[in-house]
Amino acid sequence: MSRKDGILDLVVKTAPFRDLKSGVKPEEYRRASDEWCRRLCTQEGWRIVRTEIVADWLDWLDPSSPSYCRSTHFHHFHTARISLGYAHDRESFTRPIKRIRWGKPNPAWTYGIVSAEECFIIELEAPE
Repeated sequence: MSRKDGILDLVVKTAPFRDLKSGVKPEEYRRASDEWCRRLCTQEGWRIVRTEIVADWLDWLDPSSPSYCRSTHFHHFHTARISLGYAHDRESFTRPIKRIRWGKPNPAWTYGIVSAEECFIIELEAPE
């Protein structure tokens, strides 16, 4: 992942890779974890999450919460670089990011990898 150039690296398995590449799957999911919150949040956003202002960072992502996050608390990623696995010669492609949000994933696109609970949703532009 390169925050400076606005590229978010996403490593996926075969079925999601195929469907993301073809445009059948218009979004990718990342589970609720400190790791993904750190990757997606700015230092200020992460500081707010880890202070006593927000007891649980999941509350911070809830639009009904008084401490709901602002777009300025997230890094600005404009492109997703999607790779098939971790091999040195792996296949990859890029796709513009529409937005990153918090919500429930579409069960048809989780492939049993992400639970039906809320997660980070990375919405992608349709392929050209």
